[in-house]
Amino acid sequence: MKYHINLFPENNTSLVDKIIYFSYSYLRYILVVTQMVVIYVFIFRFSIDQQIIDSKDTLSQKQEIVSVVGPLLKEVATVETKVKNIKEIITQQQYQRYMIDYVVSVFPSSLTLSSMNISKTAVTFEGFTNDVDMVKKFHSKLLKDKRFTSIQLVRLVKTEQYFQFMFKLSTFSTING
Repeated sequence: MKYHINLFPENNTSLVDKIIYFSYSYLRYILVVTQMVVIYVFIFRFSIDQQIIDSKDTLSQKQEIVSVVGPLLKEVATVETKVKNIKEIITQQQYQRYMIDYVVSVFPSSLTLSSMNISKTAVTFEGFTNDVDMVKKFHSKLLKDKRFTSIQLVRLVKTEQYFQFMFKLSTFSTING
């Protein structure tokens, strides 16, 4: 005799039971996938929010830097302008010094200087002498040296005691012509 033992009896399930079983099985998979998507979206949203916060912090730091550096840049521009003006003044003073040094170095000792007026590009001076030839020699010396582009003997007047003269020299050249 032979016995046949079936530990897995046939399961007679209805179509509705099979549909419910199929639905539950795949619904679990769908729920797991949906939960994974929700977790991923949550993590992504958290990272995006953190990036936004970091960007706002960086922006506020940069705005603070700009607000702090703004007055410094204005001060630098002001100092730069002052330095430029100082350089121009120093250059002008050196030019005038060269001009005066030249005039004094060639000024004859027999002439007496009574006044001198110095502008940016010109020297006007007055004086007197007993010898009119010295005024002519001085004028000739200035013309010969060609250090000024314009040399004018503005006035030469004879008074009872001496000769008065006035020269106007303009546009001095620091390079000997």
